[in-house]
Amino acid sequence: MTRDGERSPRQLRNLVCERSLLHRADGSAKFFLGKTCVLACVYGPTSTVTRKENAEQAVIEVNYRPMAGIAGTQERQQEHLIRRTIEGVVLVALHPRACISVIIQVLEDNGSALACAVNAACTALVDAAVPMHRLFASVCCCTTQDGELLVDPSSTEEQEAAAVLTLVYTSRRAEESQSMSVQPHNQQEGEERAQKMAKLDILSTLRVKRLTENAVIPSRGSSRAAGYDLSSAYEYVVPAQGKELVKTDLSIAIPSGTYARVAPRSGLAWKFFIDTGAGVIDEDYRGNIGVVLFNHGQTDFRVKRGDRIAQLILERIMTPKVEEVAELDITVRGSDGYGSTGVSQ
Repeated sequence: MTRDGERSPRQLRNLVCERSLLHRADGSAKFFLGKTCVLACVYGPTSTVTRKENAEQAVIEVNYRPMAGIAGTQERQQEHLIRRTIEGVVLVALHPRACISVIIQVLEDNGSALACAVNAACTALVDAAVPMHRLFASVCCCTTQDGELLVDPSSTEEQEAAAVLTLVYTSRRAEESQSMSVQPHNQQEGEERAQKMAKLDILSTLRVKRLTENAVIPSRGSSRAAGYDLSSAYEYVVPAQGKELVKTDLSIAIPSGTYARVAPRSGLAWKFFIDTGAGVIDEDYRGNIGVVLFNHGQTDFRVKRGDRIAQLILERIMTPKVEEVAELDITVRGSDGYGSTGVSQ
């Protein structure tokens, strides 16, 4: 099969990339895939408004602008995909309370515009010297009505295709495929897909509301940390051999099918004998998150505003129906308990 410009099904169009085009931006790039052209510019890391800032890491913002008209449902979906990709590669922990803005403008769309935008965004981030632990690149492909796979489709090929996919790859082979989108062919399908994505995003997102300016957004200490650090909103003194209820001034909405558990911090437990009391946060609780601190030490423990005092760990939970039965199944252990399987005296 031959395509526009006598291309083979697996052949890309000519790639052209230009950098440092905008002098007022911290980084910029223009990326061409044949006649498709996308301009990306990066601002930051810069300071951000208080309601958006994260005390532990930079916030990524993406603004995707179509070739003509105002941004709609499909552009919001593409912003979401690009933002999630960038968040996975930028070393956001190096710039707490900062914002990195990526603005993407489609100049010409002759197919594979999203892939072109992703490549332009990566190049602009490099041009802005934003620290990243890996690079990323994107390619678009589609399947025809006859089931043939075409790489880097044109706009005509996209319109006639049975499905269009955009994939992102990183420079680490162990984690090559980072994201994928299937583009709809009509507005209604696009809106339905965006609604489903928004619902899935809510189900997999820990939503946090600051009740006062003292509140600190929870964050993880590393990319593989299990818990989100909880910080005190005020100063407290936990008396020796005593306890104190420490307020975070945060209200949260946890993902469906989970509960949040308040756990102690190992450093506080080891150095200062600080433990946490029972802390189970239900999915429907919307009040101020408080942490019960127990001081098992012999001296008072002082908590400053902003100190990390505990961890918030999300765990999946089952809520089966309760059924009364006349008999239970018989086991070898039976009713033996209270040390029956431990060391005998």
